[in-house]
Amino acid sequence: MRPTLRLFVIVALLLGALSSSLQAATKPAKDRNAKPAPQSLIDVRLFQVDGDHSSIQFAVQWMSLTKVRGTFTDIRGTIGFDDHDLTRSSISIAIPMSSLTTFHAQRDKDLQTKSFFDVATHPRAMFTSKAIEKTGDGYLMHGALTIRGVTRDVDVPFTFLGEVVDSGGTGHRLGFEGRLTIDRNDYGVVGTDEFNRLTQLGQRMIGDKVDLLLSIQGWMWTPTTISGTVDSLYREIVQKGMPAMVTNYRKLRAVTPDSLMAVDEGVMNTMGYHLLRNGRSQDALAMFQLELEAFVNSAFARVGMGQTYAELGERDRAIENCEKALALNPGATRATEILRRLRPVNGG
Repeated sequence: MRPTLRLFVIVALLLGALSSSLQAATKPAKDRNAKPAPQSLIDVRLFQVDGDHSSIQFAVQWMSLTKVRGTFTDIRGTIGFDDHDLTRSSISIAIPMSSLTTFHAQRDKDLQTKSFFDVATHPRAMFTSKAIEKTGDGYLMHGALTIRGVTRDVDVPFTFLGEVVDSGGTGHRLGFEGRLTIDRNDYGVVGTDEFNRLTQLGQRMIGDKVDLLLSIQGWMWTPTTISGTVDSLYREIVQKGMPAMVTNYRKLRAVTPDSLMAVDEGVMNTMGYHLLRNGRSQDALAMFQLELEAFVNSAFARVGMGQTYAELGERDRAIENCEKALALNPGATRATEILRRLRPVNGG
């Protein structure tokens, strides 16, 4: 089947050839006896760390003469941002250690081994904030840093740079800059004897202290309008209702699953959060449940369900789904941020 014809079949089957002049659904009349809307258990806005516009750079002395510098090409995380009081904000970051680079192939290969970061056994580094305090013109973040399976408390002085809206109006962005210094030996990043010999200057070949420079940007997708498959799916839900869409999806998936290729997990997950932001919490929950049904053992779907339950005020179910998400993916930082709001840990 030609790609153009396949795309037509996908849209036609799933969405029922919706008219381009579809009008918004009429709001139902208010029920005076209806229960008040549940109060969300999440009292902050959740931003994802934008890895493409964030950086964590490091520098360590070499032979006591110069510094070797590097960075991580993959940074993942979630920021819980309090608009009114930044000290009530928080952040969780996960860094796949395989993304470490010093721009030297052999050195990067050595750093992956058991002598240094032992990436095969400890595939990610983690940072989770515990508290933030105001200090003069900036802030000080107290948190726990885990490298090579070893966790130490650290303090990170940082500056909040502000919040802006994308030039295209599709999202909100936050910016932070900070720095800290750690001792590699505290985390078991020892290296071989060769690299720990003293030079004539009385220092190790590889310095013990590692400087970390942080530039973190948070991003929240908040478009007023959407396009493509996501938009078509949203209009289908508005016109026919979530139950009808779910029934149609299951029917098509049972008969011709390849016709649903355009509606992948990314589309379903995006749709779930779009529904949640637009006040359609029950529809969002149904979408995340459908995502989990189609993509079994999906941490993304579990996190979405956890956040939706939290928005609906259902604490136990929110905790259950976020814990399952972390069991599937310990780097699911949004689940970590939601859980800290539901059952604070270490005063975070």
